[in-house]
Amino acid sequence: MRLLILNYEYPPIGGGAAMQTKLLAEKFAERGHKVTVITSHFKNLPWIELKENLQIIRVPAGRKRADRSTMPEMLMYLMMAKLVYLYQLVFNRPVAVLNFFLMPTGALGFLCKMLFRIPFIVLLRGADVHGFIVPEHRRKLKYFKPFSTFLAHYADKLVAVSRDLADMAEDIFNVKNVNVIENSVPLCHGERKIPSEFTRFLFVGRLSLEKSIDDIITAFSKTENSVLEILGDGHMRESLERLVHKLRIEDRVNFHGWVSREEVNSWMLKSHCLVLYSRVEGMSMSGLTAFSSGLPIIGSNAAGMRNFVIDKVNGFIVELGNPDALAELMIEITEKKYNLEEMSANCRRIVEEKYSVDKAADKYLTLINQMIGR
Repeated sequence: MRLLILNYEYPPIGGGAAMQTKLLAEKFAERGHKVTVITSHFKNLPWIELKENLQIIRVPAGRKRADRSTMPEMLMYLMMAKLVYLYQLVFNRPVAVLNFFLMPTGALGFLCKMLFRIPFIVLLRGADVHGFIVPEHRRKLKYFKPFSTFLAHYADKLVAVSRDLADMAEDIFNVKNVNVIENSVPLCHGERKIPSEFTRFLFVGRLSLEKSIDDIITAFSKTENSVLEILGDGHMRESLERLVHKLRIEDRVNFHGWVSREEVNSWMLKSHCLVLYSRVEGMSMSGLTAFSSGLPIIGSNAAGMRNFVIDKVNGFIVELGNPDALAELMIEITEKKYNLEEMSANCRRIVEEKYSVDKAADKYLTLINQMIGR
């Protein structure tokens, strides 16, 4: 069958949702389905990329950075993608459209249903839901809430990446029966080579308020014989660098900025723990990639994390907003009080059992077939 996927981000640009788009698109194509992805153009990337059963079309969006997109860039993507999108609907007639994020791509899903009666699924990722309750984002997004609520009601299916996110969506948008299909990741087959002479903590993600990176740095400053590698970029970078200078730990904290996925995987294979002390998450692709590399996670007990990280099995859970407890745990890890090798094996086992790309593709295809049958 023919499937159309919309996401304004697709590797090598974007974050976790971009990577999930790629994994699913390639898996659908591998199974013989004809898949078209409409995404944003960036720098020297090809405008059209053709692979077996998979077509990637990139439209002008004025995108300036690989790691994040601004609201004007999203709106430009929406306007430019509309033309290609209508062409696909008229001439290729997909059986369903998968929209990553409620906004902005959900608006195009609404268009396909209105004009062509083609069902569309909205894949809720995180910020398109919990952004309405995070104080720093709520004020900027409040004008979009009525439209987001309308799209949530009009979509044929809503799919969230965690039960916590599904519950939030049902409450915020006053909808029922949000499906849950968790993110997926292939197993990393690289060899883990962690240093024995010191402990390496790792952070991967956008440097934004909801990630509580200031608390991570403050807690880390109380450890000894350890380093903190920060992979990612964002508007908080300067303030975080000032905090590192204030705490006098410049020799133990390294900011690497935006790096390739290959570099991320390399760092994960040579680190002891990934620290994700987020105030809220959809379902972290950085965390899932860590599990696939056998890297345990230090996570918060916030929504989107508490059912993902199992305390003392594939990582550790620390109370959110308690940097002292986080510091105590990090000190215990540097003192080798936990069997990280056993946790590493558990991480990979859980990925194989629960988060494989094949399992996620099966669930989406089942959902699509149910819609077609209906």
